[in-house]
Amino acid sequence: LVVVLCVVCVLLIKSNEPTTLSTATAKANNYEANTYYVSSANYCKMLEDKLCRVLSKIDGVESVEVMVTLDSSLELVLAETTQNKNSSTSIINTGSSNVEVSTPLILDGSNGQEPLIVKEILPKVKGVLVVCSGLKNVGVKLDILHAVQSLMDIDISNIQVLAA
Repeated sequence: LVVVLCVVCVLLIKSNEPTTLSTATAKANNYEANTYYVSSANYCKMLEDKLCRVLSKIDGVESVEVMVTLDSSLELVLAETTQNKNSSTSIINTGSSNVEVSTPLILDGSNGQEPLIVKEILPKVKGVLVVCSGLKNVGVKLDILHAVQSLMDIDISNIQVLAA
């Protein structure tokens, strides 16, 4: 029974190990396989690369460059520990009140102490500029507009398609 408990504890500890900074950097460089982004710039670059690949496959498009602007920056939600502390107020009342103090949960990783990230809130796309050659007819431009609108989930007025 003690051996089984030890094995379960080891498995739980191994499954809860935090991602190290070097692993996070490697994930950011390989952004297609993972959803962890080090910055909004990496996320924006990933969107631009994917859009370029998809739009270049549309019939009639020869070469494509895409610029994506974001509405905000990447937001990371950190795990926090909360403690209730009784503190006495000495301004007017002499009674006590409950004060919640929350601090980020810091874990020891192989590269030092790091905060535990619960989730990432990715920024919304604000606008897209597509510059491409091969816009011989209006149908190709409409195809590009509708493709970007569907993929980015933004209003068509926030998309510009220009000929190179």
